[in-house]
Amino acid sequence: MRANLLAFAAGSLLTSGAWLVGQSLGSTKTVLPALEVESRAHRLDDVVNRSEEETAIRTSSSAFVRKCGASEFSAEIGHGGPRSRVQIAPGNEPVIDCILSIAPKEGFPLFISFKAD
Repeated sequence: MRANLLAFAAGSLLTSGAWLVGQSLGSTKTVLPALEVESRAHRLDDVVNRSEEETAIRTSSSAFVRKCGASEFSAEIGHGGPRSRVQIAPGNEPVIDCILSIAPKEGFPLFISFKAD
């Protein structure tokens, strides 16, 4: 039984290693870091005496990154809901600084991600 487990573990290690080597040799895509801002959950002050459209704008990650001055970003539906991706790149420092300083105060979840271009 123990020999079978060792053989299985060795096979798994060899397969994983071969896959990693293949990925590193065959990958020509640039991997770019991005700051992801997830749309926040609705709070009571978001919905009291506001229309659905106003509530959607107040909780939208896209509206938030625009407020921080982002002129280029992408929006997508992630596993937790809508989110906006802003490139972490030279020249984008004011936008990134704004997002990092204001998002936690306003309840927007943040993530760092890497995506092949």
